Amino acid sequence: MMESPMTRNCHVGFGERYEETHQSQDWEVRFVPTPFSPLLANIALHGMENVLGVKYDSRGYSIGKRIIVRYADDFVILCESLEDAKIAKDETTIWLKSRGLQLSEEKTKIIHLTEGFDFLGFNIRHYKVNNTKTGFKLLIKPSKKFLKKTRNDIREIFLNHKGKSVIQLIAAINPVIRGKANYLRKVVSSKAFKDLDRYLFVRQMRYCKRTHPNKPWKWKKKRYWGRFNLQKPNRKWVFGDRDTGVHMLMFSWFNIKRHDLVRQKSSPDDPSLVEYWRNRNKKGEMSEAEKMSRKQEYVAWKQGYKCPVCGESIFNSEPIHLHHRVPRSEGGSNQARNLIWLHLFCHHKVHYQK
Repeated sequence: MMESPMTRNCHVGFGERYEETHQSQDWEVRFVPTPFSPLLANIALHGMENVLGVKYDSRGYSIGKRIIVRYADDFVILCESLEDAKIAKDETTIWLKSRGLQLSEEKTKIIHLTEGFDFLGFNIRHYKVNNTKTGFKLLIKPSKKFLKKTRNDIREIFLNHKGKSVIQLIAAINPVIRGKANYLRKVVSSKAFKDLDRYLFVRQMRYCKRTHPNKPWKWKKKRYWGRFNLQKPNRKWVFGDRDTGVHMLMFSWFNIKRHDLVRQKSSPDDPSLVEYWRNRNKKGEMSEAEKMSRKQEYVAWKQGYKCPVCGESIFNSEPIHLHHRVPRSEGGSNQARNLIWLHLFCHHKVHYQK
């Protein structure tokens, strides 16, 4: 296996990372970050699969002796032997040089899968087991570096909300929890989610101690923890606001859902594949909607399986609530045209804003 981000000079050549030079007449040339890094890297590295002899069948599965996984300028090349990995590195170096690019020698490594490697926040490694023919099993887990950064992000949000209300704290941290959990839920993350939930509890305890240093523990427990998640009534240690019902998400609420392989060279930006991506995205949503009653399924279909408040799928493992557009207390009906699915947190947000 060969892992390699390209050198910083590649970015600078495209006007990416910050760097200054001075011309002879004291003119200052400044390169600043732009939002086009992935696009420019994809343009520069287009054709790498052909050079390395990577082949796929119609389903997108590899049928050759090499596999390449690439995101922007970060890529991994998988080979069957150490000798082939060295040859692949030489071929890649020559091809990049023809485009005015080069590998970063510091970051380019040839590693056996039994040692494992980190890539895009994940750790990929072969583990020894007794229940497979090969004696090994490939597991993809969140990397230690990514988990450390996640804890630091959570810590910073708590520290930045010293002295602020719990509603403000939850509004700031829930999108972070949602984003991290959705990113990690495609791999082996159950243990990592439990560890992150424990860390969240530690930060919640410290927040309460700082906010109410003179109050006893029983008072803090009664004020900030309870059965706030109505879809998980057995969870009595949910952190939230007792007056509004707004509560903090937990990582373990996001179910592990394996990634479906994308068909070979199927890009979301390809106009000829609009139907393919629409069907792919709705396939999982429709399977979840089938578990509902006919009326509830119709409401979900009518709103495109999206929460109108946050724009995310209503089936992203967050608790959901069937909301009445016109409240029942004001004469609203239970008919489908008066109903809409919202994430439970988004539902609280709608009522809190009123």
